[in-house]
Amino acid sequence: KVASATIVTAIPLGLLILFYVLPQIEKAVYAEKETATRNIVEVTYTMVNEYYSRAEKGEMSVLEAQRQALQRIQSLRYMGDNYYWINDLHPTMVLHPMKPEMNGQDLSNNADPTGKKFFVEMVQVCKESGEGTVYYMWPKPGAEKPVPKVSVVKLFKPWGWIVGSGIYVDDVEKQVADLRNTIL
Repeated sequence: KVASATIVTAIPLGLLILFYVLPQIEKAVYAEKETATRNIVEVTYTMVNEYYSRAEKGEMSVLEAQRQALQRIQSLRYMGDNYYWINDLHPTMVLHPMKPEMNGQDLSNNADPTGKKFFVEMVQVCKESGEGTVYYMWPKPGAEKPVPKVSVVKLFKPWGWIVGSGIYVDDVEKQVADLRNTIL
C-alpha cells in the first residue's frame, strides 16, 4: 500500500515538474538572458548617440563621429568573448569585430543552418518596433559549428545603424537537459 501510494503521488508530481515547472524555468532563464542583452545593447546605443550629438553640435563631422564610434565599439567585449556589431537597414555589415571579412558585405542572404535569414529579420524587427529580439544559430568565436544564440538589436535611426549583441544560449539548453535527465 505504501509503495503504490508513493508511485501514485510520484508519477503526477514528476509529470508536473517535467511538463510544467521545467518549461517555466527555461522560459525564465531565456527572459533573463534577453534582458541582460537588452541592457548591454543600450550601453552601446547610448555611446553611438553621444557621438551623434557631438557631430550635431559641430564638434566633429558626421563621418568622423561614425569612425570614432566604430573604433570604440570594435574593441568592446563583455562576459568573455561577447561583442557588439552594427549593420545597416539594407542589411549590410558595418562592423563585425570578430569577423572583419564581413564588413561591407550584403547580409540579405545570410542564413543559419535552419534557413533563417536572421539579419533580414533584424532589419524587419527594427523597422517595425525600433528594437527587438531575434533567435538564431551562430558559431561561437573560434568555433565552426553554429549554436543557439539570442540577439537584441536596436535601430539608431539618424545613421540607419542597427546596434546588436547576442548571448549564446546553448548552456541554458544543456542545463535544462541535465535537469530533465535528473528528474527522469
